[in-house]
Amino acid sequence: MIKLSFQKLNQENIHHLELIKELSKDEEITRFLNIDLKNCFLVFEMENFIGLFNLCSGYFGNKENVAIKYAIQKDYRGKHYGSKLLNQIVKYAFKDPDIEYIYLDIDYQNISSIKCAENNGFSKSLIDKDIYDDEGYGNHIPYKKGR
Repeated sequence: MIKLSFQKLNQENIHHLELIKELSKDEEITRFLNIDLKNCFLVFEMENFIGLFNLCSGYFGNKENVAIKYAIQKDYRGKHYGSKLLNQIVKYAFKDPDIEYIYLDIDYQNISSIKCAENNGFSKSLIDKDIYDDEGYGNHIPYKKGR
């Protein structure tokens, strides 16, 4: 059974930046993930670093919207870590009563992430295409989950 924990990156665990640097060498990840260190959470199974995620509030200019960006190290992909992590992040985010919707931006070629999102209750979101394209997400599909 997969048991994950996560911790917010802060001054006390800043030494974990080396782990993030290692993860960011993966071109598949850096292509779409802009890491915001202020909102960065490190993900562990036991003491093993498996990835990270960001919670980006105020998505589409609405404080009730949050976007999740997450990355799993190559050695842990295809083993249900992404699904377990996404499930835990959603529970964590919805503890905030002000959050109405959670969004994911998924590259249309990333079939694993699409399946992971759909298995965790996310569905394709219809949003203002002009706004979305202006932000440069032309090859991404927005997924959304509400309370």
